[in-house]
Amino acid sequence: MGEVCQIVVEGASDAIMIKRLIGTMVEDALDWKGKETGKGGFWHCRLPNGCTLCLRVLGGYQRLTSVGAELHRAKELDDCRISMNLLVLDADTPATGGGHAQRRQWVQDVVQAFQNPPNVDVFLLPNNASDGTLETLLLSARAREVQRVDGCLDAFTQCLAHNQAPYPLGDKMVFSLYAWLFDKTAATRLRVDSAIKNEAIVDFDSHAFMPLRAFLQRHLRLDGAAETTGESGEH
Repeated sequence: MGEVCQIVVEGASDAIMIKRLIGTMVEDALDWKGKETGKGGFWHCRLPNGCTLCLRVLGGYQRLTSVGAELHRAKELDDCRISMNLLVLDADTPATGGGHAQRRQWVQDVVQAFQNPPNVDVFLLPNNASDGTLETLLLSARAREVQRVDGCLDAFTQCLAHNQAPYPLGDKMVFSLYAWLFDKTAATRLRVDSAIKNEAIVDFDSHAFMPLRAFLQRHLRLDGAAETTGESGEH
């Protein structure tokens, strides 16, 4: 089967984003095979360079503590050996129990605690340097079409803050509002996932994706990927 690399993400929305981003980095469409399994999921495809790429959904970053075996071998692919794992997780914020430095240290501690530590490199969304989430990245990469309502949503969120709304709008909810306004094709619970697939909402050529694009290119060696600079993860 040759070299096998695995990308590990938190949720289904992350997997959709990764598939679409990698799709912009290769000339021909990739043939992803696999499925969601409860809160998790597993897909695989063959890259143009002949390597096999796996994509695993944890179903929450905390589940990283229980997938040590899956970071060494993919039982879904005849128990093949995985040479490298790319952990793409949310940095989150101190307010939600995370933050870039704290989450990176947590991931390193978890990996080193495995009886046989796997090969990993870590990228924390949004840009491997700042606090935030997938939605922070998506907001930074919103297409010009949706930017015309920026002032409206800014005024709305400021109004809620001024009136001490019980639940302040975080990046996930704000991106959900953009999705609700501009993507009417999906059921409410799937609207964010649908919006990620909509090029009129998320611009995958945005500078906001450059750090993650460079991280993936460095490991996957995809022809046609944009050469760029960005913060790198740690082995």
